[in-house]
Order: sequence, then C-alpha cells, then structure tokens
Amino acid sequence: MQLRKNFIIQIIIILLLIASFILPGIAQEDNSIFLDFYYDSTCGDCQTQLDFVQEKFVNQIPYSDYLTVNIIIINENDDAYNEWERICIESFNYTIYPIIVIRNEEFTSDAIDEFHMDKETIDDIILSIQNGDYKQEDRENIISTPWGDIDVSTWSIPILTVVLGSLDSFNPCAFFILLFLLNLLIYARSKKRMLLIGGIFIFFSGFLYMLFMFLMYEVLQNIKTAENIFYITIIVGLIVLPMGILNIKDFFFF
Repeated sequence: MQLRKNFIIQIIIILLLIASFILPGIAQEDNSIFLDFYYDSTCGDCQTQLDFVQEKFVNQIPYSDYLTVNIIIINENDDAYNEWERICIESFNYTIYPIIVIRNEEFTSDAIDEFHMDKETIDDIILSIQNGDYKQEDRENIISTPWGDIDVSTWSIPILTVVLGSLDSFNPCAFFILLFLLNLLIYARSKKRMLLIGGIFIFFSGFLYMLFMFLMYEVLQNIKTAENIFYITIIVGLIVLPMGILNIKDFFFF
C-alpha cells in the first residue's frame, strides 16, 4: 500500500514537471502580438490613421486570435508620452506621429510612420514576428521622404557633402552672404587678402553652422513635448505665412 502511494506521488511529481516544461511552450506557441498606436488627439492626420487601424485590425478575424491593439494618446498622459519618447525617439529617432510599433516578448518592430502605415507593411511585420525571424532595421541614418526612405549611411562623405551643400544653396540667406563676400573680395585687390578673407569666411560659416545645429538639437531635445510642438508650429506659421504673402506681393507690386 505504501509502495503504491509513493508510486502515485512520484507519477504526480513527474506529470507536474512535464507540465511545467510544456505550458511555457504552449504560451510561446500562442505568440501574442501587440500593435501599439501612438497619436496626438490634436493632430488631424492622426485621426485618419486611427480610423484605419480600428477598421483593419481591431476585433477583426483572424487578428482577434493573437493581436492586441493598444490605442495610446500621448498628449493627454505623461506616462504615455514618456513611453512614446523612449520607444520612438530614443530607439528609432522618430519625432513625428502617428506611429505604430508592433511587438511581442522577443521582438519589437521598427516604428511605422504615417507615410508607411498600410495593411501590407503591417501584415508583413506581424508575420515576421510570428515566425521569429524579424530583423530590426537600423533607422538611425534613415531619412524619410515622400519618395521613399533614404539610407545616408550608404553614401560616401563627398557625395553626402555635395548633396547637403546643394540643398543648402537654395537658402536665400546663403545667397545674401555670398554676395556680401564677393563684394569684399572685389575690393580686396590682393590675392593674399582675398585668400585670408575667404578662408575666414569659410571657417566661421562652418563653425557657426555647427554651433547652430548643436544648439537646435539641445533645445529641441528639451522642449519636444507634444503640446510644445503644437504651439511652436502655430507660432512659426503665424510668422512665416505673413512674410511669404508679403514677398509674393512685392514680386508683383513692389
């Protein structure tokens, strides 16, 4: 009798041990996936994308079996904003919204911005995460444009310099400063003085650009809350639009 009792206890212990190994495997087999949608309630484009997410993924078969959709408003909750900042800005260098992040316990997708927020892209990432073969893309050097993403890390320094310099050459301020420099060089009347003036100009142009970019980066890092960005956008618009209208008026009726 005692032997039978000990045998039953041993069988129960073995079954519990087997269950302890099997159950985590079953939980992992389920492979629950989360779709986190971060948006600002004051953003007009965000509402359009929110409608898209709710229509295509919330309570839709077969997504309802394994996909949990979290709608996260970043401008009404400090914790939600800090989470968006940590995931999207620090990890993926995204400062825009709406943003979608797809994740499970092992993988976290790149942030999907409004330009790439389509069902096919999201389905591909979900399938990759389910299969366990998702490869996170390094977006630190990715520039998103209306014509697609550009990976500037694949460019050589001379090509990148020429491209950025060409883009900056359309800057009206740069035109004015260059004209001012040419006037100085015309009246220098000496190659040595021209070289000195031109050299000083080029050095301080680059130096001040560097300072400006560092200062802008630090300022934006400290003030980039959803509310601040909204108000800054309004202020910049109120300043720039009248100036643009005035310039258009001066072109036709000086």
